[in-house]
Amino acid sequence: MQWGQKIHLYIRVQKQQYRMGIYDDLTIQQFKDKIQVKLNVEPSQQLLVYQKHTLWHDHRTLRQYRIHDGAIISLRVYSQQKIKKLRQQYIFTKSIDKAYKGLEPEFSVTDVSESDLRSEVDPKDLYEQAFKEAIEWQNLDQWMSKKLKLHLYQIQQERSRTYKEKTGH
Repeated sequence: MQWGQKIHLYIRVQKQQYRMGIYDDLTIQQFKDKIQVKLNVEPSQQLLVYQKHTLWHDHRTLRQYRIHDGAIISLRVYSQQKIKKLRQQYIFTKSIDKAYKGLEPEFSVTDVSESDLRSEVDPKDLYEQAFKEAIEWQNLDQWMSKKLKLHLYQIQQERSRTYKEKTGH
């Protein structure tokens, strides 16, 4: 039994548009299943975009994404590999954003090797290199445990040097 509000959405695939009547309390996964029935596209190959935002979280509802009656959702069809890579990039970007907000991570200097500390690396270069490695490794935990900690440690060291220079301590 559905408790949500009945809404009509438009699914845009390339230059074609399809109308669907559904309830706004459907999860994205359930919505993908309905798209599969209507358009014969596997859910694992669907990338849904609403107002320039990719709907990555399959457990969220249409209502949580603020999708309303008459909304247009773009459907992009990719291989499962491409979807996986795009999802990893999304997760990586979110991880970076989250890490940079705090800039005070809980880690020990022992997590970083001496050779890493001696390197004079421009933070921008380190960020770009780490991004490429994370995508290649397809293991963000490995990257987070070394490169991000190193980068944040270097930022903290730079701040500490600047503070010491300004205060004379």
